[in-house]
Amino acid sequence: MSMRPLIEFLEREIELNTAVAKGIEEKGDKWSHDDGTGLKDVTDVTLADAKRKIAEATEHLDRLRS
Repeated sequence: MSMRPLIEFLEREIELNTAVAKGIEEKGDKWSHDDGTGLKDVTDVTLADAKRKIAEATEHLDRLRS
């Protein structure tokens, strides 16, 4: 069984949560995203949540690569 899909998922998870963390740091705790529909999706993700998800995904990725 190939681990490539899982590795790609974890890499995207790190990338996404890094962008979320950057957005929170720049704009504050309420980070919103307009998906082109004109409706804004406001998430209640905190900076701590994003950093925790980055750390968890990085840990899993490191284990898979070792």
